[in-house]
Amino acid sequence: MFRTLCTLGCLLVALPAWAQDGKGYYRFPTIHGETIVFAAEGDLWRVPVTGGRAQRLTTHPGEETATIISPDGRTVAFSGTYEGGTELYTMPLAGGLPIRWTYDGDAATATAWTPDGRLVYSTRHYATLPDPQLVVIDLADGTRERIPLAEATEATYDATGDTLLFVRPSFHGNVTKRYRGGTVRKIWRFATGAAEAETLTPDYVGESHSPVWWDDRVYFVTDRDGTMNLWSMEEAGTGLRQHTRHAGWDLRDPAVSTGRLVYQVGQLQCPRRQPARAVLAVARRVVCRPDGDGDRQRRPGTGRHRQPSELVVRAVTGWPKSAGATRERPLGLRRAPALTR
Repeated sequence: MFRTLCTLGCLLVALPAWAQDGKGYYRFPTIHGETIVFAAEGDLWRVPVTGGRAQRLTTHPGEETATIISPDGRTVAFSGTYEGGTELYTMPLAGGLPIRWTYDGDAATATAWTPDGRLVYSTRHYATLPDPQLVVIDLADGTRERIPLAEATEATYDATGDTLLFVRPSFHGNVTKRYRGGTVRKIWRFATGAAEAETLTPDYVGESHSPVWWDDRVYFVTDRDGTMNLWSMEEAGTGLRQHTRHAGWDLRDPAVSTGRLVYQVGQLQCPRRQPARAVLAVARRVVCRPDGDGDRQRRPGTGRHRQPSELVVRAVTGWPKSAGATRERPLGLRRAPALTR
């Protein structure tokens, strides 16, 4: 019923039988070059963009979320609940011990890297109101610098590092479809030295969030067609384009590197007679399993009420040729058509 997987450092990890064919609930993907890091079973995993055998990077009982890889590809930052609260950690992408960077007493969420390799996270620790703000931390000496914005989350930078894209208000916790309430998220731009930030999505009454920058365009998530899909716009907020057309389950957590973008998207629902246990099969082929089959490996992030999900890798500028790119992807990575720019 079990098999072993040798990760870096020759760490042997037992995987439940249902995980052998790629079924799972994969979240918080991030990408750098040929490597994707994501969260599943409450831990972090690493897998090539071509798919294949994933390597577990963490094994702590606490949960890791909000992963982002540094610009040099050597470090992965994430938020972890190792000692109670949600704090900011980093660890080598090749594997190793995590380093804790915050002791704020409030949730610290990894959100971005500056082009010069400093880490940006959001926290309410420094705010007089219960609004998250952005803080930049230099990992070389631990010094911190607050970005002068009263409220900001979900940050990303352009290639120069002079323009910050962020979301305000912060996530309201409401997952109602087509939410149009007073706290809908908008995407804003803040240039270095500017007196004020300016909104890029003022004309849409619904949600626009999770911006990522690539090649002079801002890719983001919005429900303008009824489902959260991937759209893009020019840096000035013009030239709106839609790139994905998922129906039903929302697209989540896009990340981009060297022209390739990875995101999470839910899978099809299972029949009502078979309660789903957060399983996943490759390329929209869902396998439903009833509960109570002796699974003793359930961890945070794999509860029965989670929808099945997959990680989708799309090319923004075209797919490079690589051996084995169309072979089996046990972890549900699906090669999708190139995005139309």
